[in-house]
Amino acid sequence: MPCRPLPVRIRQGITFLLCPSFPLVECQFRLYGQKGCLVTSPKRILRRHALPPAPRKRILRRHALPPAPRRGRTTWRAFLAQHRDQLLACDFFTVDTLFLQRLYVLVFIELGSRRLHLAGCTATPDAAWVTQQARQFSWQLQEADGHPLRFLIRDRDGKFPASFDTVFASEGLAVVRTPPRTPNANAVAERVVRSLREECLDHLLIVNQAYLRSVLARYAAYYNHRRPLCWPFTPSAVIRWQSRHTSARI
Repeated sequence: MPCRPLPVRIRQGITFLLCPSFPLVECQFRLYGQKGCLVTSPKRILRRHALPPAPRKRILRRHALPPAPRRGRTTWRAFLAQHRDQLLACDFFTVDTLFLQRLYVLVFIELGSRRLHLAGCTATPDAAWVTQQARQFSWQLQEADGHPLRFLIRDRDGKFPASFDTVFASEGLAVVRTPPRTPNANAVAERVVRSLREECLDHLLIVNQAYLRSVLARYAAYYNHRRPLCWPFTPSAVIRWQSRHTSARI
């Protein structure tokens, strides 16, 4: 017995499930129609009750739904925006001294508050040193106040050993590794490294490791407390910074 035309709401439900790529749907579901009509095949539903492409687009647009292959997926930008206050990023960068010695610096930055943390610098970033810096920084996180951090973003640099991830996993932080050769995935850490170079290190001659540690400590204090137009960049933050510096001149 042929089925009657389905109501509009049921058609919209079929559109939400199967649009726009009907043959790719692998879900099995049952739809009870009128007069006991039982339909078990998605192709049979589409053959009898499918909507033309234009009404399908209007239905999806009216309900603010993306196409079916994109539905349920989270983009990297949406992930960063949703968990910004719970994200921590880290990165390595190098500094060459006056005597042609290469030093490696490990930095952490909180994406929500843009607070910079300098883990340390060394000429030999082996697994033991990197693990020790991670352990000491995790102790600082336990004593700090604010939003609890849940994720750590890092690249796939070979200087990060497996024990580095284990230290943060024991503190409840999930380590998120960026895809290979995608520095934009860790853009905040890359940008703070660029600020370090352009605003500080490019104007100095670094003599040794102790001098570099002192310079970085002073820049971190400046970056976190006195740097103009710090994050978040809001009109109220700009007004506070302008009033503070205007009163200081007076």
